[in-house]
Amino acid sequence: MIERVPRRWRVPALAATLVAAATGIAVTAFMRPPAPSAEAFCRELAGARDLDEGLAALDVTRIDPSLASLRRAEGVAPPEIRSSVTTVLAFVDGVVATVGTTSGDPRTALEAALRARQAEVPAVERAGAALDTYATDTCGLQLTLPSETAATEPPS
Repeated sequence: MIERVPRRWRVPALAATLVAAATGIAVTAFMRPPAPSAEAFCRELAGARDLDEGLAALDVTRIDPSLASLRRAEGVAPPEIRSSVTTVLAFVDGVVATVGTTSGDPRTALEAALRARQAEVPAVERAGAALDTYATDTCGLQLTLPSETAATEPPS
């Protein structure tokens, strides 16, 4: 048998239910990733413009924020450019991770990381060129891409 809720508890119970439902909707909407769009992508990509210079100088204060921007750009990249962003990001992440975990001279570690990943360079160059074209044509951004830095043969 179902017992009736006392009248004095009906309004607070209803209010609590409504608050919980509103909170659930708000949290779900807040946690939903932004939809891919050229506008959102261009906005995030603008923060990654200095990535190649940061890598060349091994300047973590420029690399970290630029990589974070590139990761956010990947999350909102339109389908036509997403794979290129993913390719460039994976390459740079791999190189940065290798350099970050290697003891000794960071420049030597960078050169070794680039030599170890030379097989990936053609794909990264293609992805970088596509990303550069998209950034110029769609975003009005001039990029110097990590592939341009990474593709150069490191000194032996």
